Amino acid sequence: MNFDINILIVEDLLTTRLFLRRTLKKLGYFNVVLAEDGQAALEVLKQKPFDLIISDWHMPNMDGLDLFKELTKDRKLRDIPF
Repeated sequence: MNFDINILIVEDLLTTRLFLRRTLKKLGYFNVVLAEDGQAALEVLKQKPFDLIISDWHMPNMDGLDLFKELTKDRKLRDIPF
């Protein structure tokens, strides 16, 4: 089965990012993009729309809570399930 939704994974540990992407692909989610922290996620979100964000809470540069706060300030991004 192929689910046509765009998912953003925000996680500072490379092994965890790759594991989550591989697991989601096995479940049929092939449009998965990776970001290593909240700051990188904001840059990715400027380029492409996403249907779901899966984020770590503790990360360097910008953690998950700060990312969530930034998303709520933007009308286009605040309704993305986080």
